[in-house]
Amino acid sequence: MTFLVAELGPTWMGDYKLLYNMMQDCKDAGVDAVKLQAFLYEDLNSRHWRIAGTVTRMNVEIIDDIAKQVGIEWFCMPTYEGAVDFLNPYMKRWKIRYRDRNKIELMSAMLDTKKPIYISTNKPEYFGDDVHPLYCINKYPTPTNEVNIDEMRKYYGYSCHTVNEAHLEKVIKEVKPKYLELHITPDINDPMVVDNIVSYDLNVLKLLVSKIRKWEQE
Repeated sequence: MTFLVAELGPTWMGDYKLLYNMMQDCKDAGVDAVKLQAFLYEDLNSRHWRIAGTVTRMNVEIIDDIAKQVGIEWFCMPTYEGAVDFLNPYMKRWKIRYRDRNKIELMSAMLDTKKPIYISTNKPEYFGDDVHPLYCINKYPTPTNEVNIDEMRKYYGYSCHTVNEAHLEKVIKEVKPKYLELHITPDINDPMVVDNIVSYDLNVLKLLVSKIRKWEQE
C-alpha cells in the first residue's frame, strides 16, 4: 500500500490551533504522515506566511506535542544542514526538496542519522539503501501531459505537483508508487499561499484518500 504523505509545508502559518486541525483532518482522512518544512529566514525573501510556518528550534517540541495529541506521524524537509540536529530527535524519516537535491552537506547530515530519506529528483539514480528517489517535475503546477508515467516507474515514489484526480488514478493503478506526496492547504482561496496552485483542499482530502485506497485494490 502506498505511504501517503500530506505536504502541509508552512501553510499553517504559525497558528498552532490551525496546525492541530490540519493534522486531525489528515488523520481522519487516513493519511499516513504529514510533512512540514524548515527554512533559514534569510532564504525566504520576506514571504511572511513561510516565515511564520517554518519549523525551528523554538517550535519543534510544540509541533511534536501536537502530532502526538492527534496521533499522526510528522516529519520535515530541512533546507539547511543545521536544522538536522534539532529535528533529529523527533524524526522517523526525512525529505529533501528538488532544489536541494545536490546539497552534499545536507544529504550527509541526514545519512548520519541512519533514517530513511526521500529526495525529489529528476534522476532515478542509486543514492544508497536509505535514500529513495521521488519522481518530481519542478514546475508549479505541472501539466499532466508533461508527466512521464513510464519514467516514473523507475522511481520509489512520486512528489505530485498536479491537482487532477484522473491523473492520480492513472499513477496509482499503473505505477503503484510506494510513496505519494500531495500538497494540502487549509484555504484553497488564500492568494498569499503560493502552494495553493498545486494543493488539494482539506475539505476534499478524506474523499480523495478513500479513492486512492480503492484504486490500489483495482
